Amino acid sequence: VERDPADPFGVALAEAQWRRLAKRTAEQRALIIEHGREYQTEAFLVQICNESEHAAADRAGDAMHLAELAQRVAALAPGSNGQRARRTGYVWAFVANSHRAAHRFPLADAALSLARGLFAESAGAECALLDPSRLIDLEARLRCDQGSTTEALKLHQQALENCHPQSRVRLLISRADTFERCGESLRTLDTLREAQTEISEGRAEPRLQRRLEWRLASTLLLLDRPKEAEARLANLHILAAEEGGPALLRVRCLKARVGAALGRSAEALEELARVRQEFAAIQRPVDAVIVGLYETEILLREDRSAKARTLVRALRPSFESLGLQPEALGAYRRFVAAVEREAATGIMARDLAKAIEQSGPRQHRSSPPLS
Repeated sequence: VERDPADPFGVALAEAQWRRLAKRTAEQRALIIEHGREYQTEAFLVQICNESEHAAADRAGDAMHLAELAQRVAALAPGSNGQRARRTGYVWAFVANSHRAAHRFPLADAALSLARGLFAESAGAECALLDPSRLIDLEARLRCDQGSTTEALKLHQQALENCHPQSRVRLLISRADTFERCGESLRTLDTLREAQTEISEGRAEPRLQRRLEWRLASTLLLLDRPKEAEARLANLHILAAEEGGPALLRVRCLKARVGAALGRSAEALEELARVRQEFAAIQRPVDAVIVGLYETEILLREDRSAKARTLVRALRPSFESLGLQPEALGAYRRFVAAVEREAATGIMARDLAKAIEQSGPRQHRSSPPLS
């Protein structure tokens, strides 16, 4: 494949290759990579790793499939033994991230240790596209999920001090996510504003822009600044429309919540009910439950406890199918009990929704029923 002189590393070519490959089945992808030399490049390896990271937020199984494809690219790409080892180490960090997304923390730690070892051993190998800060950032996310937020924040800072310029927006958004997990909304907002400045000064992929706009709007809403959040929704809607599907439904949910905060509760409840039903129709039970909790938040804030109780009871079968992590499951059970005795609050509903959002990929998982 002839390279574009304006793109010496083939980054734009790799993006186009992925758009074609994304339409194929898993088996077809593996076959194409095995026999297509044009796919056996460092640029395409980085592209697949980015896709794996993106999938990890939503679909842990897909994230692992993509990381495994990247492992094969690392083995097939031409270069010295040192370059091959460095590329392999880079990919193992994304294998670790896939395990993290599925809450297989011991496996994630083991994969990350292997990644660090291979990367350190091959430090002299020239691999211009492999940013060492990505490994540090992925470790920070793992430590955050393991409850070591102080260590995670130190790692975020280390990553930002050693990153390639093109990684900076991604790393800032990642650090903002950790600040949110710590309950530090103002520091979350400050970090997102910094990422916004970086985007205005350079190029960032559309889904990073969408992620940033989403985080800004939702953080402003959390800080009780709904007018500022509303000002961000138009651009966010445009970015989400390009991706469609669940991304657009989530923006509709956020827009309805902002509307409720601005006094348009009846309209918001109608829209949230529609979004919940649409998530259920495309078999996204976690998203449907999260939207239902935001409906419940509005009802409880308006002292409509009977309707809130009816809704929570209707959501119960979906709740029980989610396979929630112990912390989120405990919060859910406490919330249900509070709703039944009319002691629940809107803040409790919102906090539970956020706990479920942060508990893992939004995919169907089996779980123990409520006792």
